[in-house]
Amino acid sequence: MTTIHLMDQFKALMPAIMKSMKPAIVQGRSDVDHDYDTLTPILLAGFQARFNELSEAVAIVYASNFTPDDLRDLIAFYKTPVGQT
Repeated sequence: MTTIHLMDQFKALMPAIMKSMKPAIVQGRSDVDHDYDTLTPILLAGFQARFNELSEAVAIVYASNFTPDDLRDLIAFYKTPVGQT
């Protein structure tokens, strides 16, 4: 999870996800718009507080689906310039 910068990816994605969900939730209602804007930072902080749990869950999924050799190969790949893009 460290090699692929998983936490950095989640930190970058969550605000974009919240922003993309807003139109579907707000649907032009100004009161809901204000509430959504008020709740978004609180929700993002809650997500961030649980990123370690998410990282552990992803690690379990990787460990359950890949052999130790596969994982070593993945780590080697993710450390290359192509794997870092």
